[in-house]
Amino acid sequence: MTLENELKSLAKEEGCIGAGIVRKERFSEAPPSADMGYLKPWANTVISFAVSTGTDWIEDYLGKVTRMVMRDNIYHVYHDLYRISTLLVDRLKSAGFKSHAIIPNGLYRPDHTFEKEIPDHDVKPPLSLRYMAVGAGVGTFGWSGNVMVPGYGSNVYLGGPLA
Repeated sequence: MTLENELKSLAKEEGCIGAGIVRKERFSEAPPSADMGYLKPWANTVISFAVSTGTDWIEDYLGKVTRMVMRDNIYHVYHDLYRISTLLVDRLKSAGFKSHAIIPNGLYRPDHTFEKEIPDHDVKPPLSLRYMAVGAGVGTFGWSGNVMVPGYGSNVYLGGPLA
């Protein structure tokens, strides 16, 4: 089994609903937030994966029974994203590669601040996990710009390490 197949299998064994690999050449004519080198100059590859948020919490949330189910669900999904990214990073490092987990959170590039008199609403993440997922074949862009994963729609969160 190749390392690429091993990494995708490992991600799926850990609960991912889709995993793929994308190289920086795929984004030669892409927006700045598709630049893998922005985070780490040595980065050439992203192992992209998606985790489902599930659906068991939606009725209680939308029915206004409690909003805490959404918060708890997001907490657990982000925990899974980090856990899976860390496992993939460890495997890449054990194979002799540099690797770094991409942490999905509310960070944006510093060239777009909210301290301006008129805020720039075109904020950019350090690296777009949506671009990486589409480039790796994990899903496709929907009309909303969200990544759509077959069988799950946009009810997913994305993660992945750089290598």
